[in-house]
Formats: sequence, C-alpha cells, structure tokens
Amino acid sequence: MSQIATLNCQSIDFNTNVSKQRIEKAKLVFGEYLLKRMLCLCLYFMGAKRNEIAQLFDFPKETVCSMFKVIMKEGFDAIRDRRTKRPPEEKVIVQEKVSAVIITETDDSWQIKVNSLDILILKTNRLQFKSMLLSFVTNKLISKTEAANHLNISSSQVAHLEKELLKNDIPALIDKREGQQKDYKFSSELKSEMIIQFAANSALGKSTSSAVLSKDIQQRTNLQLSPRSIRYHISKLGLNGKSKLLFNLVGLKKNS
Repeated sequence: MSQIATLNCQSIDFNTNVSKQRIEKAKLVFGEYLLKRMLCLCLYFMGAKRNEIAQLFDFPKETVCSMFKVIMKEGFDAIRDRRTKRPPEEKVIVQEKVSAVIITETDDSWQIKVNSLDILILKTNRLQFKSMLLSFVTNKLISKTEAANHLNISSSQVAHLEKELLKNDIPALIDKREGQQKDYKFSSELKSEMIIQFAANSALGKSTSSAVLSKDIQQRTNLQLSPRSIRYHISKLGLNGKSKLLFNLVGLKKNS
C-alpha cells in the first residue's frame, strides 16, 4: 500500500505512439466514453486537479466532480455510462423434459420402451403392468396423469396405490372387490337346478329375477341359493334377457 501512496510517474518514459495504439485497441473493448472515464479516474488518483482533468477530456468540471463522488461511493460499476441501457440478459429457455418411458398398447399386450430397453407385458398380466407403472411414478419417470390414463383410473387413485405399493408391496394392488374367482360352492348340480328353474319360469311367463328364482328353487328342492350367487351365474352363462326368447320358443312349439 505504501508503494501506491508514494507513486511517482515522472521517472517513467511514456511512448506516445504506443499509447495511441493501446488506446485505439481499448476503445474497441470499452468504448470511447467509458475509456475516458477510466483515464479520468486514474489521473484523479495520481493527484491531477479536477479542472485540468475536465479540460483534458473535454468534460464539464461539474461532471468530473460528480463522477468522482459517485465512483468513490458506489465502486467500479459507477464508471459505466448510465445513460445507455445494458443489453438484456439472455433468457434461459428451459426445455420440457422428454419422458424416458414410452408406452404403447396393442390388442394383447403393452409395449414399454425405457430409453433403449424394450419391455413386453401381456394384457393377461395386468397386475405386473400396474406395479411397473406405479414404480415409474415413484421414480418420476412418468406422471400420475399418464399412469392414470393407462390404468383407466383417476390420478388420486394412482397416488393412493403408489403409497400402498410402497407400504405393503404387490399384494396391496390386488383388487379386493373382485370377489370369488372360482365356483367353490356353486357346484354343477346347483347350476343345473338354477338353469331348470330359469327355463321353467321363462316358459310359464313368470319372473326370472334372482330373488324369485331363489325362492322357487327353495320351494322345489329345499336348496338355499343366494340371489346374489344366482344373479352372478345367470350373467356368467349369458342368460340375461333370454327369458322372453325362451317363452316365445315354447309358445311356437305348442302352436305347431
């Protein structure tokens, strides 16, 4: 710091031609106005008088005095010409992240492409497909909305299933509403009694509702079949809406 305080340039040999070349190059970088202000500041630090600095660079004395006050208060940024607008900052364009997972559907399968990896899941393995999609959601590879569209459920249901999968593993994804998948109690004999009663009621023009069939079967055979089970198996056998057709067929045979 002592060297700066006692700086004396009288012993330095200044080359006018070199100075001219350097100033011309500096103009290209800083611009003439900013370069003048920088040189003014250097001369000010060297001890030159304000009015002489102003005359040297053809600035009003008041401008030079004001400039030095502002620079000493605000720092180097104040040297800039505040009359000119700064070039606008470049806007960073954030590109939307392209999903790394592409899911396509065929008649019998789902085809999942993860980057360069292809995965094929048959539609008979729906639970496998559901767990994979929920895993993608958890790892931010696809959105809840996209998963919901593929699973034909709502986004809120996807969020619920995702939590259940993390908490209770794959068994949590099994639909508890599917009910009994095999006819353990409804034997072939019970089915035949149900079909006979359905055919009899149809031929007689009686109601074939599950409640009526249950009551008629009990009166005829003492078997107690729940209306719910009858309704399920009637639908499974494709007999819904067939009672009128059967009544007409029996009527045609009688007339013939």
